[in-house]
Amino acid sequence: MARSFPESILLLGAGRMGAAMLHGWLRAGMNAASISVVDPSASRSIVELARVHRFDLHSPIETLNSVDVAVIAVKPQALDSTKPALAAAVSAETLVISIVAGQRLEDLAKRIRLASHGTISRLASRCRTASSRASMAACETNC
Repeated sequence: MARSFPESILLLGAGRMGAAMLHGWLRAGMNAASISVVDPSASRSIVELARVHRFDLHSPIETLNSVDVAVIAVKPQALDSTKPALAAAVSAETLVISIVAGQRLEDLAKRIRLASHGTISRLASRCRTASSRASMAACETNC
């Protein structure tokens, strides 16, 4: 069975969890040209990965285009800093996925509220990110 990937995906935050997802997407065969990453303090390894695989490592965020999927992978205290990137990249058709720890879905929807977005999903990791078979719990809301 062929895998299906979104035509465009935005990763906000490339720390441990974000980087693990990014590596997994690339290993699974996602077209690197469809990936955009926003992380103002991207590690050298993420910068090198962007150079090798030729995905967009955005700075400034004003250069972002609308995406099919936006994944929020930042620490809870950095959540408010994602608003400008989300405003640039999220449309009514964008699926917003959050792995931000400790944020209830309703609170998350209020904190990142954008007039144009429709569905927000929250994923909670159930095991270490080093495992390529990490389990996730999911819930979603239409805003």
